Amino acid sequence: MGSRDRAPWLLLIKGEQIVPFTGENIPGFVAVMGTDYEKNGKWSHTTYRLNLGADVRAIPGHNGWETGKFLEGLRTAIHSDAPIDTWADVAQALGVSAPSARKFLEGWRPKVAAALDAVDAALANL
Repeated sequence: MGSRDRAPWLLLIKGEQIVPFTGENIPGFVAVMGTDYEKNGKWSHTTYRLNLGADVRAIPGHNGWETGKFLEGLRTAIHSDAPIDTWADVAQALGVSAPSARKFLEGWRPKVAAALDAVDAALANL
């Protein structure tokens, strides 16, 4: 749990595949080596010790501080000052193709995907 109840997330990327870490082993992506639980009221949390698979990249983050949204958190997680407003921006931030980013977000964060679709539609109408 992050400040202001910002939901934490960990994205695991291997080639064009993106999977969110859910606290369990993911064959080919990650093995959970152990966990530590810290009990501290609202801020209680589990810390995971992970072993990433070959060629797996991890992007850890929280939803944004100002907006509480994923795209703001992604920008912070990759240490970028550039806005992430379009599918192309998301693909670049994740280091995958736009179709791979779209497939992942449509399943994991459908509201984010819908917002990105709306932005791209507005740009197409310019």
